[in-house]
Amino acid sequence: MKIKNRSESWLLLLFILGVLVVLLFKGLNEGWFSSREPLVLEGKPVLMLFNRYKGCECELVVYEAAERQIKNWANEDRGGIEVVIFNLDRRADMKKQFEIVRAPTLILLNAEGEIILNQDEGVSDTEPLNLPLFEIKIKEVLNES
Repeated sequence: MKIKNRSESWLLLLFILGVLVVLLFKGLNEGWFSSREPLVLEGKPVLMLFNRYKGCECELVVYEAAERQIKNWANEDRGGIEVVIFNLDRRADMKKQFEIVRAPTLILLNAEGEIILNQDEGVSDTEPLNLPLFEIKIKEVLNES
């Protein structure tokens, strides 16, 4: 390709800059430049919610309901265990590590990092997480420690 004059050079340069700007915004939106903090257990059990924030309206209803359930879950009902929320749209590494197939998924790990309970099937659209079952398992895990 031979460039005939300066205006074609400027057009090509503007096109390349436009593509770079689009890639930059996509990268920021998709979390390409975000740090990938590893999960540190510190010898304590942990709850992990894997959720998404993109999708069709019907999916978003379920994702938001799961997030709402976690936020409204009383600390004493979950035995003071920390809940770490992962955005699957940005953390493909965690999705792969824990073999997450769908969102929302709630996982209870014991202090050694072993999966005690994994729920990836929703109970309902408005309350997808089976928190009473997790509360039973949490009591078992805390009694073992």
